[in-house]
Amino acid sequence: MTWQAAPAGAPGSTREGSDPWAPGGGSAAATTAALGAALVTMVARRSASWDDAAGVAAQAEALRRRLERLASGNAAAYAAATTTLEGRHTIDPRDRDRRIKDALQDAVIVLLAIGEASVDVACVAALTATHGDARVQADAVVAASASCAATRATAHLVSVNLGTAEGDPRLREARRFAEQAASHAGRAERLSQ
Repeated sequence: MTWQAAPAGAPGSTREGSDPWAPGGGSAAATTAALGAALVTMVARRSASWDDAAGVAAQAEALRRRLERLASGNAAAYAAATTTLEGRHTIDPRDRDRRIKDALQDAVIVLLAIGEASVDVACVAALTATHGDARVQADAVVAASASCAATRATAHLVSVNLGTAEGDPRLREARRFAEQAASHAGRAERLSQ
C-alpha cells in the first residue's frame, strides 16, 4: 500500500490550502483496516506450512484494495456532506432538509461498507493468528486490533450522521460490526498469550 498526498483541494489532501475537512474519520478508519489487511497478507505469505495461506493472502489483498477504494469514496461522501451542510443557507428551504438528509445518508452507506469490510479483515486476521507462522503471529493480532478500531470508529460516525437515532437499523448494523470485530480481535489476542 502506498500513501500519496492528494493534490491540493482534492478529497484526502493534507497540503496547505487544501480542504481543511479532509481526510475525515471514515477515510482514516478505512485506511486503518486496509493496513490491517496488508499485515494479514504479509503473515499469510510468510506461513509456507499453512495450506490455506495463499487463499487467505489473496482474500486479504482483495479486502485491502476494497478498503482503499472505500477510503476514497468516504472522502468524496464526506466532502459532499460538508459542502451541503456549509451551504445549507443557500438551499431552497423547501428542499433543504431532504438534501441534508440525503448527503448524510450517502456518507452512512460508505461507512457501513467500511465497517463490513473491516469485520472481514478482523476475521481473516484471527484465522491467520491461529494458523499462521508463530514468528509473525503478533502482526496478525495487530491486524485484528486495527480492524476492530476501524469498526468502532465507523459505528461512532454512523451514529453522528444519523443524529444518534437509536432505533435506526443502520446504527444497529454498525454496532453489530463493531461487536463482531471485537470478538475476532479478542480471539486473536487470546491466541498470542
